[in-house]
Amino acid sequence: IEQLVAEVESAYQQRNWIALEKATAAIEDTIDRNNFWAEMTPTEKNNTYMNLAIWYGDAAREMARYPKAIYEYQQALEILEERQQPIAEYPATLGKLALVYRDTGQLEKALEFFKRGQQIGEPIFGAESIDNATSLGNVGLTLQSLGQYEQAAQVMRRAIAIYEKTAGLNHPYTGLAYNNYALIAQSSGDYVLAEQQFRKAIDVIEKTVGRNHEYAAAAYSGLATVINEIGRPYEAEPLARQALSSWNISKGPDHPQTFTALS
Repeated sequence: IEQLVAEVESAYQQRNWIALEKATAAIEDTIDRNNFWAEMTPTEKNNTYMNLAIWYGDAAREMARYPKAIYEYQQALEILEERQQPIAEYPATLGKLALVYRDTGQLEKALEFFKRGQQIGEPIFGAESIDNATSLGNVGLTLQSLGQYEQAAQVMRRAIAIYEKTAGLNHPYTGLAYNNYALIAQSSGDYVLAEQQFRKAIDVIEKTVGRNHEYAAAAYSGLATVINEIGRPYEAEPLARQALSSWNISKGPDHPQTFTALS
């Protein structure tokens, strides 16, 4: 079991979701075949079921198998909600389920779960923690998708302030937060602010994780879109090509969300 758990950890580090799913299935199969369930205390059994569900859910979500992800996260949440004191996995799993709802266009549900995760997580992680900033950022992006731009901007500015204070100005999460703030500005029609924030995001992301990262792809794509919309298509084209290249390198050409055409 220990070796298989190490394979799970390695799969997360390498972002290899097929390997994660295979290692999780191997752990479950090993426990079943050897009847290790009978040797576990109720708490150990619940923790094992919870971890298996979260691992399966993470693999399914990253591979865009959303019904499977929803099912697994709901299984994990049923176990987590029975605990007298919430643990970190509870708000984290609420957030993961919210991501699935957001990715499948169920925005009201996504907002509900993001808010629940943030409210439960803040006392656990701390108000100035990166985890709390990430939760706030997800709330902000969902508000943006729902057209609530002013509220979205307020929440995102709060997230940025936490990232800058806790992670620092030169951190990929801070760069991604600038990118997300730019998206909100773009949606509200403030193209000057959007361009400024996209360029700020690219500067930080290139310094910290390089050009061939999914964060960089998002920032290049966003800047290209804004520049094209304000009438500078010749500047936008190389940025769009760089976005495509960065995404293909970071995610792989066979990823379900990989760009297939430049717009």
